[in-house]
Amino acid sequence: MTQYDPDDPNGDQLKQRIQEVRLEEEERLLSLALSTEEGRFLAWLILDRSGRENLSFADSDRGTNFNEGRRSLGIELKNSIVALDPRLFEHLDREARQREELYRARVGE
Repeated sequence: MTQYDPDDPNGDQLKQRIQEVRLEEEERLLSLALSTEEGRFLAWLILDRSGRENLSFADSDRGTNFNEGRRSLGIELKNSIVALDPRLFEHLDREARQREELYRARVGE
């Protein structure tokens, strides 16, 4: 357990430091995942399924809220990828298009 700090009675400094450590770890793990073809494929799959480029509007408020939550997560992931390396998102996009062409070739299109 952390000792009480009279200069930080609410633990705000501790909370901020924990958040910083968490973000550093997330960045490290995202970078590690994106260093592999499989990790980039999974990231693109999440980005693609998030509907980040679509409108969130649906027939009901619940549907709209659900779509916006999914879309928001996709936008956040894209921003994290771009923050690591602005060219990396373009690389993921290029790989996705190449995969799509391979899929089309497999089915004889």
